[in-house]
Amino acid sequence: MASAARATVAHPSESCKSLMSKIENKEAVVGVMGLGYVGLPLVATFHAAGFRALGFDTSEDKVRALEKGESYLDHLRDSEGLFQHLASSPSFAAT
Repeated sequence: MASAARATVAHPSESCKSLMSKIENKEAVVGVMGLGYVGLPLVATFHAAGFRALGFDTSEDKVRALEKGESYLDHLRDSEGLFQHLASSPSFAAT
């Protein structure tokens, strides 16, 4: 797998160093606003990469469907168990 390019900062602050360390060690919590056609695959990708992932959406129906492990996107069905995996994972939450 190709490694991602790493941004360099001439004089990073302590908070920047702390965040960079959390990202490198997959201790950062990733939040994605909107769980539609872009947001849901994005939050699932971060989750699959080992991050704790939080998805936010104003649609209670989407949140309930995710909690049940059900698909609500026509083009994205649960052929690979994505929705069931997210629903059963302690490192994913939708609200």
